[in-house]
Amino acid sequence: MKTPECEDDLADRPQSSNPVVGLDGLSVLLHRDRATLIADRCRAPDRVPPAYRVAGTRQPLWLVEDVLQWLRQHPEDEALPRRPGRPKKTEQVHRQRHRMAARRNDRSVAGGTQQ
Repeated sequence: MKTPECEDDLADRPQSSNPVVGLDGLSVLLHRDRATLIADRCRAPDRVPPAYRVAGTRQPLWLVEDVLQWLRQHPEDEALPRRPGRPKKTEQVHRQRHRMAARRNDRSVAGGTQQ
């Protein structure tokens, strides 16, 4: 016997018999948060498959076949390399100590040659 919770879960999951999905279905297919998909449509449209807009609707729609084809064209190994972020605290301390030691050496060398 099906419970109401199970029926809700099945309704959110895209089915092969349902060739059109909305944002919720796309988020399930791509394993990404709904809010991320909405934001990516504006800030990075290349991260989201192209959508269709039906007259009289507010939400974009995607054809499941188009989404699957888009996924096939974006293999995992083509991901952009991550940009370096802020250095770790240990790296910052190491660099600062190195700079301070270099300054001390410069002062002692400069002070010794002036005599």
